[in-house]
Amino acid sequence: EPSGQLEEYGNHALFQEMILIAMNAALAGTEPDSEQAVRHTIDQLRRSYWLDHSHQRLAEMAGLSPRQYSRIFQRITGKSPIDYLIGLRIDEAKRKLV
Repeated sequence: EPSGQLEEYGNHALFQEMILIAMNAALAGTEPDSEQAVRHTIDQLRRSYWLDHSHQRLAEMAGLSPRQYSRIFQRITGKSPIDYLIGLRIDEAKRKLV
């Protein structure tokens, strides 16, 4: 039955499109939350740059894997988390010298 197979194929294509839409919506909904969590840890770093912050702990604070955390952090700041922290410490040392 060609018409039955064609209808089945059309239904399958619609189902795949619905899954794609749902996945895109889910990804779109989580990324801003992840970015907000990373921005929160950046604020924490600025307020407590003198403490010993590990990459693992920062990722845990954001509720992300270390890899996800680094990727988002790099996109926001242009630096790795540790390089950013070192930069904060250097800037504060310069400020105190003046």
